[in-house]
Amino acid sequence: MPRDNLPLELLEQLDPVQVKSYAKATGWVREPRLGDGVIAVYAHPTSDLDQIIIPLIRGAYGFSRAMGDVVNFLAEKEKRPPSEILNDLLLPPADVLRFKEAGPATETGNVALDHGIGMLVGARRQLLAAACSELRPERYHPRMSLAEAEQLLQQCRLGQTERSSFTVTLACPLHAVPEPPNLIDETPFTRRVTALLMRSLHRLYLALDADELAPLLNPGENEPVISANLCEGLLDMTPEGDGSTLTISASWARTLPPSAAVPLPRVVRLRQETFVLIEKVAEKLRPAHAPQRQTLFGFVDTLNGRPNADGQMEGQVILRLVDPASDALRARTDLNATDYHTAWLAHGENRPIRLQGIVRRVGRIYRIDEVTGFRLLQESPTPQVEVT
Repeated sequence: MPRDNLPLELLEQLDPVQVKSYAKATGWVREPRLGDGVIAVYAHPTSDLDQIIIPLIRGAYGFSRAMGDVVNFLAEKEKRPPSEILNDLLLPPADVLRFKEAGPATETGNVALDHGIGMLVGARRQLLAAACSELRPERYHPRMSLAEAEQLLQQCRLGQTERSSFTVTLACPLHAVPEPPNLIDETPFTRRVTALLMRSLHRLYLALDADELAPLLNPGENEPVISANLCEGLLDMTPEGDGSTLTISASWARTLPPSAAVPLPRVVRLRQETFVLIEKVAEKLRPAHAPQRQTLFGFVDTLNGRPNADGQMEGQVILRLVDPASDALRARTDLNATDYHTAWLAHGENRPIRLQGIVRRVGRIYRIDEVTGFRLLQESPTPQVEVT
């Protein structure tokens, strides 16, 4: 990207100390004989002729344009877009995760609202699942509410999408979760979580590619435990359309490069057709127990029924259930003509409904089977739903 296209108001916000730390971490070497307290000069190790001049006084005349030159030099050497370098420099030292969907539905860089919300929910669920697995390596986390995991999520920042795709970008600050000194392993909690996430996704990809799902249920020594929660996060991000893909990539914080002795996966690409298998893995990883009938409360979101032989509307509706563990739990069910008419009234008047049924997860949303007692409520519903 040309320098003039970098926003000057963002370049003005760059912290010279952080820019110097970034340059040092990426191999640039400071020239101690050059510079006068107003600028710092760094040379690239491959050529003394390649230099960057970092302005040290924010707000000084020409500061933002000089920083634009620095960003462009860094981008040229790293073969990355200058906008990405600028975004990294505006953040505290962080691992950046990108969840990118590419396919027919994302060519314009935008997606349907519900699909976009699913992408955000899926990214959050995957990171939270990895954080919980780092603390407690289990195949299923019934409540992902561990303090360190939630603290990490609170500190993460959401980035922007990209053209010709739809990308959810999460910046995970390395020091989001303060920890006591550890003489054995000084790796920050954030890096342990992002590394575990990428190792888990890579292991899942290898198993799907080889069509061998059994090893995922019984990991070997030094292999990451795949959780049902992680798989469910992926299902939230199921790409739309034939030939579409979901690519998860990691850009490790430049101030803490991964050890060369233990390389970490940087990119995992999943094809749309493999998500059927991911759903099977999630089902096998969840605890085996018979689903229970529940009393459910919520609102009618969408009516998708058709006329029956008698001309009465019946069929599928989408409900928005009231769930204490989720802001928006959507579920579909099929209703007979009588219940469908009740749903139609509830939808038109935005009134809450009550029903009994068995809730199961199927792909991105949930399904309610064996529905009985579908009726309108006069007052706001009380949260009483558990997903099986």
